[in-house]
Amino acid sequence: MFLYSHYNEYDQAITIMMDHSPTAFNHETYLQLISKVSNNDLYYKSISFYLEEQPLQVNELLKTLVQKIDLVKCTNVIRKLEIVQLVEPFLKIVQQTNTKEVNEALNEMYLNTENYESLRESITAYPNFDSYSLAKATEGHHLLEFRRIAAFLYRKNGKYEQSINLSKKDEMYRDAIETAQEADNAKVVEELLKFFVEKKRKRILLGDSLHLL
Repeated sequence: MFLYSHYNEYDQAITIMMDHSPTAFNHETYLQLISKVSNNDLYYKSISFYLEEQPLQVNELLKTLVQKIDLVKCTNVIRKLEIVQLVEPFLKIVQQTNTKEVNEALNEMYLNTENYESLRESITAYPNFDSYSLAKATEGHHLLEFRRIAAFLYRKNGKYEQSINLSKKDEMYRDAIETAQEADNAKVVEELLKFFVEKKRKRILLGDSLHLL
């Protein structure tokens, strides 16, 4: 490995470290050499190698390779291997590119781990994702905040009636009013006003009934 790296045979040096890792591997040296290889396949082989033998250092490897690898291809592999949580630090760094695959990988992880605060931040800052699919995935969630996210996404997609119906169901009336304002549609506003009037009427009737009892 030393001789190959000394004579600028970086591909061979990296291959030696992977094939004979118990004696030849050194993390710092690996990171120095991997960005100099000529065979792009070694980038992806290195990721697999690190996942098998150095999983806690895989984020450092990915950060080193970020300018070398195909981000979409890499993210698809990460999702297929179900290691999104492991490489979350790396994905959060590259999310600045607003790449659809990266955004969806993180959004899916936030949904699975019920981290609604991070999900809300992600969809607000990085809008390149399938928002309708995420809305469908969150509208029936047992946590209120995820259902609010669904209403927010429907609103952003112009599905104002669906958004308002979700907000009314959860009694998130401020959300419903803000959606109606954004819709700028007389019919939508009128339907919401009718809902509030009917709701107030029912409360008055219920109050009168309790008084009579």
